[in-house]
Amino acid sequence: MIRASAPGKVVLWGEYAVLRGAPAMVMAVDREAICTINCNEDKSHEDDSTAITDDLWRFESLGFSSAPTSVGREALLGGTQPNDSSALGLAWHVLQTMNHAALPAGGQVITDSRPFYAAGDKLGIGSSAAICTALVGAFAAVMDQPPTYPAALAAHRHAQGKQGSGIDVAAAFHGGLLKFQNGEVRPANLPEALNMVFIWTGQPARTVDHLSRFAQWLETGDLTPLSLLTETAESLFATNDILRDLSRYTACLKVLDNVAGLGIYSPAHEQLEHLANTCEVVYKPCGAGGGDVAVAFSDRITRLEDFAHAATVAGFPPIPLETAEHGIRVTR
Repeated sequence: MIRASAPGKVVLWGEYAVLRGAPAMVMAVDREAICTINCNEDKSHEDDSTAITDDLWRFESLGFSSAPTSVGREALLGGTQPNDSSALGLAWHVLQTMNHAALPAGGQVITDSRPFYAAGDKLGIGSSAAICTALVGAFAAVMDQPPTYPAALAAHRHAQGKQGSGIDVAAAFHGGLLKFQNGEVRPANLPEALNMVFIWTGQPARTVDHLSRFAQWLETGDLTPLSLLTETAESLFATNDILRDLSRYTACLKVLDNVAGLGIYSPAHEQLEHLANTCEVVYKPCGAGGGDVAVAFSDRITRLEDFAHAATVAGFPPIPLETAEHGIRVTR
């Protein structure tokens, strides 16, 4: 059996600006997607009644609910995309971007993304990139290839229709706290005095919808708000006052949202931002917004505790997220 895992992510700042070449800060989080692959036994061992010996690839998804399915090797590697959005569909995208000559005739693939869900809702912390990266790692091991960041990035872009910056794949593959810019990553750090609390808005969001709106706005809009957001994102990597500049960044993000109609600040985010202002902490959506996860920053833990309590009372519970120091891991 081969087991591969990869962590999720939260974007601390740089969303949307990163699509125009600005640096962004991303944190890999301690919620892992897991992919396990068992290759079918050789048919010469037919005395073992427990061995699976047919020439089929079987797929099962945990977390993302879907019925188990199976497909032959030829169809799995063929040019026609399977009508399946679970493990089979994503595996097809992965294998389209890999040298798959050494893929065995059959096997069993199980993906598990349950840590990325709460009460059946997707939290929005990079589950698709984490599953994709784990699949790349597992299939690479099956075919005696090393997993690589370019391979994971290519597979995810194939699956996403080339949308997005790849920041979530970078976090899934490398782990830790990263400065991401134009596909390149560097280890990064936050000031020791900066504390964070993550909040679940209770509303899942579709990143692709927000990215589509953003792409449409780029064709017709005045890009001044985006330029200001980009400048502020860059300044956050060389600031002497992180909270001041985070406040500036969130203000620029809200202006961009209003001008471009991106839907970043949902009613839940608006309510949480009001609570954050009352508690004197800096609040922002993480990533594309519209729901999913948000983060509050402060250099005073007591203020964050007050905010977390107020958010909980309002029906928005904090979610425990810590930095995942590791990225992709593959074991046999």
